[in-house]
Amino acid sequence: MNLSIGALSNATGVPANTLRTWQRRYGFPAAARTDGGQRVYAPECVEQVRLVARGIELGHRPAHLVVAPLADLRALCGGATEPGAASGPRPAPATASPLSIVPTPSPPGGVDAWLGFVAALDGESLDRAFRAELARAGLDAFLDRWAGPFLEAVGVAWATGRLQPFQEHFAAERLREFLVACWRPMAESNVGPVAILTTLPGERHGLGLHIAACSAAAAGWRIIFLGVETPLPDIAACVAQAGAAAVLVSVSSAASAAQVAWDLQALQARLPVGVSLVVGGAGAPADASPPPWGKP
Repeated sequence: MNLSIGALSNATGVPANTLRTWQRRYGFPAAARTDGGQRVYAPECVEQVRLVARGIELGHRPAHLVVAPLADLRALCGGATEPGAASGPRPAPATASPLSIVPTPSPPGGVDAWLGFVAALDGESLDRAFRAELARAGLDAFLDRWAGPFLEAVGVAWATGRLQPFQEHFAAERLREFLVACWRPMAESNVGPVAILTTLPGERHGLGLHIAACSAAAAGWRIIFLGVETPLPDIAACVAQAGAAAVLVSVSSAASAAQVAWDLQALQARLPVGVSLVVGGAGAPADASPPPWGKP
């Protein structure tokens, strides 16, 4: 039987207002809706909420805890908790856990180790490395120091023959899935302004959009993710329907600079006054405006 937010609060010892704050910021705990629009929660989330509360008591960041697998939370907190455990004595952090905020070494060989997982098609190890580095460094550092350099390294490895095309596709898809799991729960519970994320016609590279989506969602923006190669009239129509405050376009280094310039000018002409057009990526014009939520 599903739980109301009050019942979940009683079962976990976490105040209902705190649960609502977590939902707004992180999309956690995940809720379903009744026919009457009331949020309800599966009984299975009780243990996860208790563990997240315990992890916060131990000094770990909520943004890291709420995306962690249940097994990692148990390891971090020393097993399942009982009601009210979050307010008890604080044991020492489990430094062996991949979620510990105590500085831990990066994977041996850094991004090269990740390339080894890609070459072996070892998705489980790659996902584990993503989670560990996110927990160690935080979201901003993960995006800047790991996700971007990893994509560049994959491209270089493919160009030099170290990786086959199918391995490159495998790496991109695993990272895409991981980033979506980071940004979508936050974006769907945010109450801030709306941003449309897409690429221009002919641009098939969309991973940069997911990196930007993580930063936007963390800053409180709601996201409408259109994906790649959206026609300009459709972008403008989506902006109008959603009442969006910004459009973010990702441009890869493979794009034609002249075509990008023409498309951006045409898109700007279609947007209502006051809607920001933000361009990012390796192929973005040098004078592109920074995103309104900060550096992606």
